[in-house]
Amino acid sequence: MIITQTPLRIGLLGGGTDLPSYYLEHGGRVLNCAIDKYIYVIVKQRFDDEIYVNYSKKEIVSRVADIEHELVREAMLMTGVTGGVEITTLADIPSSGSGLGSSSAVTVGLLHALYAYTGRQVSAEELAEGACRIEIERCGKPIGKQDQYIAAFGGVMVFEFNPDDTVTARPVRASADTLDLLPVTGADSQWYKNVLVSPTVRIVADGAEYAAPATPITDPAKVAEVIDAFRAKYGADNVRNYYPNPNVAVEVPLA
Repeated sequence: MIITQTPLRIGLLGGGTDLPSYYLEHGGRVLNCAIDKYIYVIVKQRFDDEIYVNYSKKEIVSRVADIEHELVREAMLMTGVTGGVEITTLADIPSSGSGLGSSSAVTVGLLHALYAYTGRQVSAEELAEGACRIEIERCGKPIGKQDQYIAAFGGVMVFEFNPDDTVTARPVRASADTLDLLPVTGADSQWYKNVLVSPTVRIVADGAEYAAPATPITDPAKVAEVIDAFRAKYGADNVRNYYPNPNVAVEVPLA
């Protein structure tokens, strides 16, 4: 018996930029957060060649092509499972039409479970791309790609949808042990130049004061993670208005 647990999600920023009609021309970026509510898929081998599918209704068929549940049908076709299985989908909450990405979570969970049933372990990226092909290309759903990707990767993620149809996935750092700072004018900030000369900052909190080492962050990918965290906390408009040239950051340990 194979059981997969796939998270539902909340979209935080960038919704709509994951649609092919947008990102193929302009590129897109979304900030997504998986939540602790899940879709479960159970795949169990049967003693005969029939196919049982259990969801809000029950199907019993002899051929994959006869399955009414289009996501189950296409997932079986993609993974090469032809019969002799019972597939059940369950959810923590009533998820149909909830806006939590339930359809994509079902698709990712089905692929994960069926590939595991065949003895194949696939990456999160492969699961996401397979789910996109099923929902967008095979089933013709007018949706984007963010739901499939966050269901496959989990966590808090930034996904960039590139004009060449590739996707860049990047986790958002969230640590209570460090404080990330953005110089207001980036590398041109006098404060940042002072940090380069004397890599120490004073931190004052609750009447206490101490000096902490400051580490410049210049790697573009890591700077982008800090920017995304600022956008999530303070809003994209505020970051754009107050940090016009965010090309560097500074990390300060809090412990």
